[in-house]
Amino acid sequence: MRFYITTLGCKANLADSESISEALAKSGMQRSENKDNASLIIVNTCAVTMESERKSRNMLRRMRADNPQAVIIACGCWSRVGENAQSVKEVDLIIKHNRPGDIAEQITAYLTENNYFQPQKEEAENRFGVYFETKTRAALKIQDGCNRYCTYCIIPYARGELFSEDIKKLTSDCRRLAAQGFKEVVLTGIHIASYSYEGHTLADVIDCLAETDIKRIRLGSLEPLLIDEAFAKRAAASGKLCPHFHLSLQSGSDSVLKRMNRHYTAERYSQSVDIIRKYFENASLTTDIIVGFPGETRAEFEESMALVEKVGFAHVHIFPYSPRRGTPAAKMPSQLTKAQKHGRVIEMEECCSAAADKFKRTMMGKRLEVLPEYMNEAGLYEGYTENYLRCEFPAKKDQTNIITPVKITDIREGVLLAEMID
Repeated sequence: MRFYITTLGCKANLADSESISEALAKSGMQRSENKDNASLIIVNTCAVTMESERKSRNMLRRMRADNPQAVIIACGCWSRVGENAQSVKEVDLIIKHNRPGDIAEQITAYLTENNYFQPQKEEAENRFGVYFETKTRAALKIQDGCNRYCTYCIIPYARGELFSEDIKKLTSDCRRLAAQGFKEVVLTGIHIASYSYEGHTLADVIDCLAETDIKRIRLGSLEPLLIDEAFAKRAAASGKLCPHFHLSLQSGSDSVLKRMNRHYTAERYSQSVDIIRKYFENASLTTDIIVGFPGETRAEFEESMALVEKVGFAHVHIFPYSPRRGTPAAKMPSQLTKAQKHGRVIEMEECCSAAADKFKRTMMGKRLEVLPEYMNEAGLYEGYTENYLRCEFPAKKDQTNIITPVKITDIREGVLLAEMID
């Protein structure tokens, strides 16, 4: 039986899809890259925003229209918290489980009961998967679930309780990736700062993976409160952790952070940044910011812009607040208008762009290391530096997937230009 799987949403979902696919393949199915010749179509859905829900529903309907004879199965966050999910007639089965092994097991059970398929292996393991971002970098999912309950976020309700992967399994996966030629692994999950397996923490994971042949370890989105002197000193000592930290901010205003149920202040966030830059040379910070949160005043918005300028982020994902039904923030008073939020997005974009340009210019003349992914149309090798800045440089021989020392010579349209160092 051929199956096709399509994924909406985050890297954690992409990793889950790989785990589901691996389990189904072990049961005797064949994965297809073409939905038209598949007799089973799985849509791994997203529900982080109402727009994500809409896209998930539309994808299911499109799959049914494109392949009317296929069995259509929905899993993922929309399947668990989506409004009126059961009313989508195009779907044969909606799975509410959130662990890949449980999802695969329910799929095979449904197919067996309805005489579509007879599995070779009935039980699937609840293990996390690996998502190949590029031919040089792979994302390794280390945990799932979140218990922070930010007032704007549906994810804790959709993803459920915290669950972490066995550290031995992660180490084994990392060794396998290094043997396959990958140079970099990105640790991903829903809330990786909460990683906990039999007493092991995220710092332990970094240490264990650093002992493998993988050359670079990069962290996914982090909780600011994770960063203290002990963590930063230990992580830096591993020698392989990239000096790039996606430190989730959301707002630079203490009053807005409190309404969001974030568990830190702007001052504590700044302390985390200072600690990172103390232990990691050329460290770059990236983040997410929500503008137009319910009740956000002009003064509160300006506090966010002030913190952006103070930190000097290399990149910022800016989101206008979007009410998500089922969350406390959706019912908060003083909701801003679309016009107000749009205006603030534009202002914030200008602020963040200036901060990013200023940070990138501090790299001029410095020695960095680039992991080239490909040769671009201009004949230059292009990839990311250890601090996650896009960089391109000329080379006389193929440098693809070879960590290359370079000297930064210029910046063009936000991309670092460099020359190789012999």
